[in-house]
Amino acid sequence: MSTQSSASNADALDLVIALHRLVRSIRRSSTTRGLTPTQLVILAYLKDNGAARIGELATYVPCSQPTATTVVNSLQDANLVERIQDEDDRRAILVTLTKLGRAALRSVAESQATQLSQRIAMLDDDVRTQLADAIPILTALAESAVTETD
Repeated sequence: MSTQSSASNADALDLVIALHRLVRSIRRSSTTRGLTPTQLVILAYLKDNGAARIGELATYVPCSQPTATTVVNSLQDANLVERIQDEDDRRAILVTLTKLGRAALRSVAESQATQLSQRIAMLDDDVRTQLADAIPILTALAESAVTETD
């Protein structure tokens, strides 16, 4: 293994650990309304993409279809999502966000955004600029991870 590859792997591991710790600390210090990370991912996906089949949600999360079904069941029990018939394929069922689901997601997102923006505000201007410049890169990495699981 080359030195550059080792350094890249070490940097990647450092990034994974830093992101994991950041996400966990934001979750701990913000309101999640009792929702799990997987539930939040599904609610956010439905908000951004509209109604979706269970398989599509499972691919996006990523998780197995049985896990996605269990998560959707819990969200439906809480009246945050509902199942509707697919107009294009009457055999298929779509999951869609309810008004209560939108409100819950908005509340959690606002709480988490507030927590993170308070932390970012404490950074120097140059560091904030570097962080802003990294957002498209991190977004592309996250999207490529979702695409690879398709």
